[in-house]
Amino acid sequence: LLDIKISNKENADYIFDVLNRLGKQMTEEGIFEGSFLKPITARGIEELNGEGFTVRAAGETSLQNQDEILRAYRRLIKKEFDKLGVEIKLVLEIH
Repeated sequence: LLDIKISNKENADYIFDVLNRLGKQMTEEGIFEGSFLKPITARGIEELNGEGFTVRAAGETSLQNQDEILRAYRRLIKKEFDKLGVEIKLVLEIH
């Protein structure tokens, strides 16, 4: 499960397409091929506000490599969004 905060200037349908393409790519290529029970897909918009919107992506994997897959998916998203000029909103969290 991954929530990604996106700038309001971005098109939600386009973001969904990118996330779904990257999720499919992970299931078909590289070291994670065969590790998925269900591919990672964009599930919907979880939150809307003046700053942007939050998209939830999720899939099903075997438990032993779940964290590694999530890290790799985040890395793919970052690289692709940088290439496409998609703005991810930063959230300040104080603990």
